[in-house]
Amino acid sequence: MSKGLLLYLLLFLATVLASPRVAFAHATPEAEDPKVGSTVTVPPQQVAIRFDAPIETLFSKLDVLDSNGQSKAEGAPQVDTETRTLTVRLQ
Repeated sequence: MSKGLLLYLLLFLATVLASPRVAFAHATPEAEDPKVGSTVTVPPQQVAIRFDAPIETLFSKLDVLDSNGQSKAEGAPQVDTETRTLTVRLQ
């Protein structure tokens, strides 16, 4: 094998090994209660979202706003790691 080809192969290998890996870092909602886009006549007591992957408790946030843009969340959202559900109680 020539030195040029060997050098090319080493550079190619170094590039492949140094390339960033693909990572899927976001869970996707599977189900919501109440359903997304629904209209409710009576305010629900809570909002819950079930995800397709584990939820990182440290970074979990759920904002629930009324028609005037005012927050209706009562406290921090709760994470159920077994059901992968994020729930927040409402005022």
